[in-house]
Amino acid sequence: PWGLAELEGWRLAFFIAAAPAPLFVLLILTIRLPRTAAALLPGVKSGGLRAAAALLPYVREHRRTFLTFYGGQAFYAFGFGALTTWLPVVLMRHFDQTAPQVGTASGIVYAVSSVVGFGVTVFGFKRLAPYLGDALPVRMLQLACATSVVYGVCLLFSNSATYIYVLSGIAFTFQMSANMTYPTALQGLAP
Repeated sequence: PWGLAELEGWRLAFFIAAAPAPLFVLLILTIRLPRTAAALLPGVKSGGLRAAAALLPYVREHRRTFLTFYGGQAFYAFGFGALTTWLPVVLMRHFDQTAPQVGTASGIVYAVSSVVGFGVTVFGFKRLAPYLGDALPVRMLQLACATSVVYGVCLLFSNSATYIYVLSGIAFTFQMSANMTYPTALQGLAP
């Protein structure tokens, strides 16, 4: 349209991605909310605050579990995030990729990895749950962390952009599976 034709493709992509926003705003406005705070927090009057206060001794009692779980996830997120933040720069500087090539390839890798990661989670859970039981979500998180270490080491020996995209797809697949199991792992930690 007039006024947008002069913009770069990546800027137009943002406009396209944001185009449905007004519809979502209208849909959100149709949601009916309760009028009182008590209706929003039904457990407050019936002991919800006492239950929240009781959580602190539980966390203190199991602090090693909570520290290793959250600490491990924090280090994983920090390392993986740092690695993937610099990856486009590496692809452009050392493998002669252009910004549109990196953006397009990364988008494809993320999309395919999300779909495959979802499938791995759904079908893998059904097959592995009888063997691993409640430990399955934590094992998925451990697998994602281990995969990211292998991913980082393999990136050191990469000799082509295609190799990096394939490695990234594998690592992102495991990351997506781990992200989808994270809420289940948290439920397993709850009292």
